[in-house]
Amino acid sequence: MQTPDEQPHTATATRSLLASGFDVTGATRGPSHIEFRCERRDALGALLRYLIAVFDCPAPPASAREQLTEVAFRDGRALVLIATDGGADWLSWHEFTSALGGAIPTWRALASQYTSSLETASRNELPDGVEGEAWEAFERLVADGFEFVFGRRVRRMGGRRRGQAVSDLIAQTVSGLLVIDAKASGAPYDVNWAALRPLRDYVRLQRTRQSGQVPVLGAVLVAADFAQEEERLTELSGQFLAEEQLSLSFVPARVLGDLVRRLTEVPQLRNAIRWPYLFAAGRLVTWDLCSREIRDAEQQRVTRS
Repeated sequence: MQTPDEQPHTATATRSLLASGFDVTGATRGPSHIEFRCERRDALGALLRYLIAVFDCPAPPASAREQLTEVAFRDGRALVLIATDGGADWLSWHEFTSALGGAIPTWRALASQYTSSLETASRNELPDGVEGEAWEAFERLVADGFEFVFGRRVRRMGGRRRGQAVSDLIAQTVSGLLVIDAKASGAPYDVNWAALRPLRDYVRLQRTRQSGQVPVLGAVLVAADFAQEEERLTELSGQFLAEEQLSLSFVPARVLGDLVRRLTEVPQLRNAIRWPYLFAAGRLVTWDLCSREIRDAEQQRVTRS
């Protein structure tokens, strides 16, 4: 039996709607579906009212469609039907979440203190109100951030323990998987070739595990900062590519935090971002790079008419 957080009908749908600027005014559970009454103002200030019904079956039953059409007409709402499979008169769950920029698996990255907590934990310091160890908090916060921007769950493999070098975070994008290593460090993290050995081993393991399934796009290191200059990081990434045939990218924690903060303002753009371009190109990921990509996506995206 699914837990509430695993059911797309409830928590994920509500989070995705709210994060996309909808005001959810009510929800009603039926025998085969759940209905959301929500509204949002368009670019001209007009209030658009919706009745969104999500079914846990391939197609909405004809009787339910007729009844919901009457309810929507009576209430002056636009009716949106969603089922597990798409159809001529309804959306699939994937089409629904894609229209909103992707699902919102959890609220955690949308908390007001997320960016400050991420940066604090990245320095191997425990954020206020957080229990446990700083490295573990940082790993969790990094996972939360990537879950939001990609709109997909990040798998924490559960194998990390104190003293282990690699953090077992696997993030899935539309194009493939990224192996993410979160490094909490009081000083700028020293990226040297010897220190990359465990990550190289884990990337090889994942390539074997995913053979014939989802391609592994590359590896990502996230830290508060890096001891090496950008030029040296690019050289290390080139060496990683030559040895492993995969890219290695470097992401400062503040850049991930700024990316989350910016995309909370325009969550519908998340599935318009070229994530491999940002995180699988083998370089230092800067905020200038991220902001240009968001700006270009915003300018070039054609909205649904």
